[in-house]
Amino acid sequence: MSMPEFMNRLRLVSSMLPPGLWSSGGLYGTPSAERLRGKALASADVWLDTTFAAGVSGADFWFLDDFSRSRVEGALDRFIRAAEPGAAGSPLTTEQRVRGLDALCELVLVLQPVDMHGKLFAHALWDLEDRYPEYVLGFSCEFGTDSTGDPAVWVWVVVPDETDVQTPAFDGFMDDVTRAARSWLERAGLPHWPYTRLLTPSDIKDEIAEVVE
Repeated sequence: MSMPEFMNRLRLVSSMLPPGLWSSGGLYGTPSAERLRGKALASADVWLDTTFAAGVSGADFWFLDDFSRSRVEGALDRFIRAAEPGAAGSPLTTEQRVRGLDALCELVLVLQPVDMHGKLFAHALWDLEDRYPEYVLGFSCEFGTDSTGDPAVWVWVVVPDETDVQTPAFDGFMDDVTRAARSWLERAGLPHWPYTRLLTPSDIKDEIAEVVE
């Protein structure tokens, strides 16, 4: 796996995490912060896997200064060690999830896989958190162009496999997501059109596996 492929994978997963985790202060201290951190820990079933960091090392980030590259090397090592028991078929423990999440956040902080527009856009979506159905794990967002060449942003709502989303409540939630996306894009002066889709942990794991293969 090449470094650009790893960065794309890190972007995919980091956009699922509550934005407060991207800061050095993390998410602690208030019931709302603890709830969001709990959601991030639950999402470890999606990304805490040895294949996530397979084939990449600190040496691939030669363009970083020595201190930043050392942080990346340490975070990659901690991530792999936290993920190894799961690779052997054992359920992830809370301690492994915490160590894996802390290592993942360190990688996000140093490597910044999401640009400023993506960060601000994610903040707008996570502001809806108190209206999320409980099972929603987060979002994955990507700016680009659609099939006609027009600016677009894809918003994938991550829900567990086999989730029944054919309900009026979930339809209303998706409408809220679309309205929030359009409102933010308009305020930001961006011409992108939002496309909202569903994504499952299996979809993400399959994408990670395809990159590794």
